[in-house]
Amino acid sequence: MVICNDVFVGKTWFSLTQSIKDPRGRADFKLFLKKEFSGENLAFWEAAEEMKWGAAATMSEKAETTFKTFLAPGAPRWINIDGRTMGLTVKGLEHPHRYVLDAAQTHIFMLMKKDTFYRYLKSPVYKDMQKKAISPVPHNFTDAELAQKARTRKPSIDPIILWQQEQEEKAKAEAAARPIDIKQLMASKLDRK
Repeated sequence: MVICNDVFVGKTWFSLTQSIKDPRGRADFKLFLKKEFSGENLAFWEAAEEMKWGAAATMSEKAETTFKTFLAPGAPRWINIDGRTMGLTVKGLEHPHRYVLDAAQTHIFMLMKKDTFYRYLKSPVYKDMQKKAISPVPHNFTDAELAQKARTRKPSIDPIILWQQEQEEKAKAEAAARPIDIKQLMASKLDRK
C-alpha cells in the first residue's frame, strides 16, 4: 500500500509534509488553522515532534504537559482522535518514551491531510503566500547565520513511514514466533520452480 501525501495545485505538487517541515509553510498553515478554530491539531503534532527529538531528561515532564494540554478530559486544547488511539496513547504515557505519541500523531496528521490541508490550499492565506513567493522579499541573513540554522535543524520522519516500519516489525515478530514446518516450506519452494 502506497500513501501519497501530495496535492496537485496549479502546475505544482504540494504536500502537507513539505508544508509543515518548512518554517514559513508551517507558520502560514498555523495561521489558517487558527482561523478555522483547529490550531490544536498542529500544536499537538509539534508537541509529538518535541517528544521525539527532545532531551531524554525532560521526557516525563513533556509527556505530562502534552497529556494535560491535549488528551485529558476537559483539556484546554483537546484533540479529536478515535477511542482506540486515545486508549493506546494514554496507556503509553504511563511509561513515556520518544515515540509514545506516534499513533495519535499519525491520526492527527491524517485528519489534517484529508480535511484542513485541502481547504488551506484554497484559502486566502495560501493565495497570499503564493503571491509573496512569486516576488519574495530578499533575506538579510549572513552566511554564518544560514550555516548555524542548517546545523541546528532537526530531521523528522514522516509519521506514515514510522507506522509502516512498526507494521513490518510486528509482522516479522509474528512470523518469528510461529513454528516453522520445514516440509511445507520446502514444498512451497519446489512449487515455485
